[in-house]
Amino acid sequence: MEEEISLREMIEVLLRGKVTITVITGVAVLVAGILSFFVLPPTYEATATVMVNQAPQQPAQEQGTPEFLATLTRLPQMTIATYAAQVKNPVILKKVLEDLKLGDQYSIAQFAAKINVSTPKDTNLMEIKVQDKDPKLAADIANAVATELVNFVSNMNQQRVNLSARMLKNQIAAEDQTIAQGAEELKNFLKEPDSVTELQADLEAKLKLLTDLKARVASARIELASAEAGLREAEKSLAQTPPVIKTTKALADDAYLSQVAAEKSGKSPAALGGLKMESEEPNEAYMALQEDVAVRRARVAELRSQIAAAEASISSLEKDVRDIQVKLVDKQLKYEQLQQKVDTARQNYKLYNSKYAEALSASSLAAGEANLMLLSQAYIPRRPVAPRKALNMAVAGVLGLMISVFWVFFQEYWRTSGALPVQGQ
Repeated sequence: MEEEISLREMIEVLLRGKVTITVITGVAVLVAGILSFFVLPPTYEATATVMVNQAPQQPAQEQGTPEFLATLTRLPQMTIATYAAQVKNPVILKKVLEDLKLGDQYSIAQFAAKINVSTPKDTNLMEIKVQDKDPKLAADIANAVATELVNFVSNMNQQRVNLSARMLKNQIAAEDQTIAQGAEELKNFLKEPDSVTELQADLEAKLKLLTDLKARVASARIELASAEAGLREAEKSLAQTPPVIKTTKALADDAYLSQVAAEKSGKSPAALGGLKMESEEPNEAYMALQEDVAVRRARVAELRSQIAAAEASISSLEKDVRDIQVKLVDKQLKYEQLQQKVDTARQNYKLYNSKYAEALSASSLAAGEANLMLLSQAYIPRRPVAPRKALNMAVAGVLGLMISVFWVFFQEYWRTSGALPVQGQ
């Protein structure tokens, strides 16, 4: 059998149970009123406001000595959420409990439950809210937590700066020792024989001498080629010139010879006048050419000897130059390494001194107050935030109404279902 309940029947049920609904709802509202006005103690809320000064984010840089030093003196970047999380730090809460002498009344967990932190949107503010039955105590707790938060952050930053200063001071001493050690090594190196300066001067002198010798060899080769060509021409001319000159003349042409010949032969000079006489004389041109060839041969031999001696000197100088260059490279490399060690130590020494001065300046400042500032202290609240009497009574009325309506419908269902016949009979 399908049951159908009309709206009219529902309204009739409600009308029949209006007394019950009224009584239950009234009792619920009355109980809520009694509890809110006479039983539940009032709770007060105090709010302290802290302003967060956030430094602009710096772009990430490649890690190196200057960047590393900057991180030593730079305070860590913390967001509002990070500071808000520190409000319930057990160290801060324990200090507040000790200062307010509340350690016997609350544990740290219970005390943390009394504190609420909020960060209004689009602001750099933190609101520290504390609820308590005593309005003055709520304000004292809120102010104490805010003040201790600023002190805690300041102390943490101060400790970080002091630690950085100690690290920098130790590093300055280490770099000073490195400078002294490097300078001593450099002095000892410069005292060694065959210093870089000496090797460079020796190398320049030998290179200049080598250049001069090569130039002289080139000039001598040109002169030798010319001398050899001249020698060949002279030898050719000498080969074509006879060493002696033959001459023929009549005996009558020489009076003295004619007279001697007449006396020897017993004939008259006139009879001997037709006779002719041949003679050989040294060729002066040949003798001159022969002397010229000898001079030219001596010059060629001299030039060849000079070239050979110069080439031997060049070979020896080139070997010396190579040896000096190898030794000079080793010396220069060692010198540059020692000089670089000293220069790097000096540069680091200056950087560490500069950052140490910054750390000393930062240690003299209230670093925590630079990041956090107590903007406004909590005042003693005049009106409680709980219990909310009107809200409690309204909620109780709604709950009472719902329960009473359910009860009326349940009674009606129980009454009508018992009168219905059982199905199947």
